[in-house]
Amino acid sequence: MNAASNFFRRPIWQFAVYITLAVCSITVLLSPSASAHTLKTDGTISAVLHFQPDDNPMSNKPSEYILFLNDSTKRFSLGGCDCTITIKKDGKTMSTSPMQLNSQGVIGGSITFAEAGAYEVIFEGSPHKKDAFQPFTLKYLEPVALNPDANHPSSAFIFGMSALVVSMIIVALVIKVRYNSLEGAKK
Repeated sequence: MNAASNFFRRPIWQFAVYITLAVCSITVLLSPSASAHTLKTDGTISAVLHFQPDDNPMSNKPSEYILFLNDSTKRFSLGGCDCTITIKKDGKTMSTSPMQLNSQGVIGGSITFAEAGAYEVIFEGSPHKKDAFQPFTLKYLEPVALNPDANHPSSAFIFGMSALVVSMIIVALVIKVRYNSLEGAKK
């Protein structure tokens, strides 16, 4: 007997278990990873970006950002900087605005992302006076989740349902092949 015929002699529940394990493994491997509190550095300037609430910005919902910026030379000053924050999605610039201090006196403000997906958040700065501090560019890739208050399914739900349908089709094909092989053996 070859390996293929041994494979089809196993009970169908074993096939279902194998397929379920394969689908779960693929789902875990393809899940997006979080990027909260990533330190970015450009020369003497380094910063950590934080979004409130819980580093989980949602689409169509204002999110407060805080940029904890440090200049190892201690020469950086927001007042002496032509500093901007640019938001890009799929290579297209969605908005550009000047960096500002929030109510706590830290670089920050509010961003509303139009839709779920991956956004590039870019902080750029150059000094008003030459050599006051080093010009910098800090780029962050920020995943934006689908707003749970909206009436649409999440991408995880859609992926899970797709995986379930594919699993069911595979199980149905295995059952059909097994049934046909048993019918052929009876003749």
